[in-house]
Order: sequence, then C-alpha cells, then structure tokens
Amino acid sequence: MALITEDNLISAFQTLLEQDQLELLVQIAEKWKIKDTLPQRASIIESRAFIRLCLLELAWHRIKNVEHSKEKLEITVDVLIHRGWMSKARGALVQLQSEHPKHPRLEEYYRAVRNGVQPPRNA
Repeated sequence: MALITEDNLISAFQTLLEQDQLELLVQIAEKWKIKDTLPQRASIIESRAFIRLCLLELAWHRIKNVEHSKEKLEITVDVLIHRGWMSKARGALVQLQSEHPKHPRLEEYYRAVRNGVQPPRNA
C-alpha cells in the first residue's frame, strides 16, 4: 500500500480548493490531524477553505500556528476584513505591503478597508 506523501496531500488539497470541494478538504485535514500534524502549506490551504465557508474563527486558529509568510499575512488580512475589523486589517495590510510591495491583491484589500463591511445587496 502506497503512503500519501506531504506533496501528494498538498496537491490534493489544492485541487479540492480549486474544485470548491471545501467540506471534503476540511474532512480530510481533520482526519489527517488525528494521526499527524498538518503540513504548513496544507494548513494555509485549509484556512482558505474555512474563509470561503465563512468559518472565520477556524481560519484564524488554523493560520496562527503557521510560520510567518506572505500567505499567512494575506489570510490574516482576509479574515480581519471579513470580520469587519478594519483598523486591525489596515495594520496587517501595511505589513503585507512593506514585505511584498508588488502583491497582486493590495489594491483590492485597500479598497475593502476603505469601504468597510457592506451588507449583502439582497439584504
């Protein structure tokens, strides 16, 4: 029986995220954590799934144990914006911009922070 390598796991997680199979991704991650620690990259992908599922607290807890990286800063900004914590998001965004000045989503993030949280259009 072939063992699942870390690279295979991360590749599968990325595919599940792209296919919007978020619940399955989370189920596999949680099952994996029973036997072994989740690799850093897999935790980042699971955090993105939690954000898309609007499970912001779980995304926050998952990402806080990940080593400092561009992805961790990006997810932190996403969570803070989704929670409506614009002053904290602004601080994380300044850090993201100082460390990664050519980040492709900087303008989008700044616009979101300026506009604040908007209610859904159908509300």
